[in-house]
Amino acid sequence: MLLPVRKSPVLTMGSVLAALNLVMADPAAARPDHSPAHPLALTEARAEQTSLGDSMASARFNIVNLGPETDELVEASSPDFESVVLHAPRGLIISGQDRIAAATARIPSRSLLTIGSHGIKLLLIDPVRPLRPGTRIPLTLRFRNSGHITIDLQVPADGQRAQLTTD
Repeated sequence: MLLPVRKSPVLTMGSVLAALNLVMADPAAARPDHSPAHPLALTEARAEQTSLGDSMASARFNIVNLGPETDELVEASSPDFESVVLHAPRGLIISGQDRIAAATARIPSRSLLTIGSHGIKLLLIDPVRPLRPGTRIPLTLRFRNSGHITIDLQVPADGQRAQLTTD
């Protein structure tokens, strides 16, 4: 007997399988720092220099939450940059208790969140050394429920630059 399959309005099974295939194809894309299991998969991780010059880069990746509970990206850091800032444009609903609270990004259960050029951005500010195409940059993400997860951002060999907007 076949059970009915409900499609999620946010994430289809095909999207989940595609995300898992990417993680399995590139094990460096999601490497947990601690042994406890977590329901997050991080895929398509890369860093791009911005159109603002060599003092800033942009991180781009997908976060897939396969778990039954919402999680939240609350902080990020990298030894290769002086600071890492999560930025959300005006009008985008983010978590935060007041205007001076740092931006956070919620990842609802069984959904996908893209960190990148439109919407939520992760800005890598003041590199400690120049970005070299073809190299990897470690980035540690701290989630409210899943703890710390370190991923490697690939620096594209083609010199691709991110166009940052003020949205």
